[in-house]
Amino acid sequence: RNGRLFAAPEVLRSLGFRVADTPTVALDDIDGLRYEYRQDIQRVSMSAPIDSLDLERSQFTNENSRDIQVSTGTGVLLNYDLYAWYSSERYRSASAFSELRFFSPLGVLSSTGLFRTATGVHHNPWDRKSVRLDTQWETSWPGSAISLRLGDTQTAALSWSRATRIGGIQLSRNFALQPYFSTAPLPSFLGTADIPSTAELFVNGIRQFENQVPAGPFEIQTMPYISGAGNATLVLTDTMGKQRTVQLPFYSSTLLLKKGLADWSVEAGYVRRSYGLKSFDYGHDPVYSGSIRYGISNNLTAEAHAEMTRRLTNYGAGVTVRLGQLGIVSGSYSTSRHDGISGRMVSAGYQWQGGRFHVSANLKKAQKTYRDVASLYGSDVAQTNQIISTGFNMGHWGQIGASWINLKYVGQPASRYLNVYWSKQLTDSTSLALNYNKDLGNRGNQTLYLGVSFSLDNRYSAYLSATALGDRNRYGASVYRRAEGEEGLSWSLQSQ
Repeated sequence: RNGRLFAAPEVLRSLGFRVADTPTVALDDIDGLRYEYRQDIQRVSMSAPIDSLDLERSQFTNENSRDIQVSTGTGVLLNYDLYAWYSSERYRSASAFSELRFFSPLGVLSSTGLFRTATGVHHNPWDRKSVRLDTQWETSWPGSAISLRLGDTQTAALSWSRATRIGGIQLSRNFALQPYFSTAPLPSFLGTADIPSTAELFVNGIRQFENQVPAGPFEIQTMPYISGAGNATLVLTDTMGKQRTVQLPFYSSTLLLKKGLADWSVEAGYVRRSYGLKSFDYGHDPVYSGSIRYGISNNLTAEAHAEMTRRLTNYGAGVTVRLGQLGIVSGSYSTSRHDGISGRMVSAGYQWQGGRFHVSANLKKAQKTYRDVASLYGSDVAQTNQIISTGFNMGHWGQIGASWINLKYVGQPASRYLNVYWSKQLTDSTSLALNYNKDLGNRGNQTLYLGVSFSLDNRYSAYLSATALGDRNRYGASVYRRAEGEEGLSWSLQSQ
């Protein structure tokens, strides 16, 4: 009104502002608030001092996140990405990726495509090719976090199963519709107060919660803004000013689901073949697939997956368990039957992550006769898939880490690699990365990579790199410009 922005008081209170109970509140009248209004994209960006906000317990538990209000509209948009390449070896190419999207309150219809032309080595003069990628219609129910897709999509996959591109139908849980809802178990802190007191909770030195608690036992649940091991400090201050401090270590992981929460997806359709090469190439046999994860408790999440097509059935189950402060372990067992021949696959994993150190190990072992839908269309299942990685934050000296990979397919020699990296933030705008990769197999290839990145300002950045691969050296340089926010033009220039 008259160049000033107003909002309903209940909306502002839900964000933590202290405002009077009036029909509307002018944003200009809120002390300490700074805001920017972009009329062209209908967006208001606001910033305010933390101490001017009332961040009560409900702010951390997301109890009201399922009731998020969603606005709808009708329109058409075109996204595009252009790429051109020129080489001194007379090779030139230009390509364009595009997405045409129509949206309305009934859903979103989108179609993506790739257009390419090239000339030079192994190409006739200016070969041209275009291919359709994905076409789908999607509608969602944000209150229930459920989406329905018709057209090209991917089947859902667990950590021990594989996704497959299909053309068909998919009904799934979609927690992206509730961006402020945490699917992981919230760290829970128990305490007791002899008399009414003020409770303050600090996680790794940052205050996450402050509120009045009554006499007797109480429980505080906070958003897990970190993943891995952490340390919480609970400070109780009673009405007489006496303080009591309790140290509460915890371990948070997004690999787990809250108790009673289910994440699932079911699909049916035909496998998409030659994706990116042919526009309409689908298998002849229908495919059915389903996956589910369920939080049995805040420390135990169960998983199941099944898929079926002509002459093939595949199903399995797995669990993810939190071992207190010792990390996360997982395991699965799946079996298949194809043309009367059975096969099995097992997997196991472990993960621990702290403020300075992390380690993880994952192993999948499959029989030669194990099959899934993807394997029937040319994507073989690995007999052995083993990855071990670790890393350490050395503070002022940067970060160092290493990983070992062992991959084995039927009828092929095993591929084993050792990778070691080191990185360091030299200044606020400059960082350095060094990487060494060694092929432990018969080939014995090794690669040494050095990269330096520069952040010129909020929108421009540059990168220099040098790579030694066997007896060849490669040097590269690039400059990148980011669009302001999520709109506008971005571009990059690269040379090597």
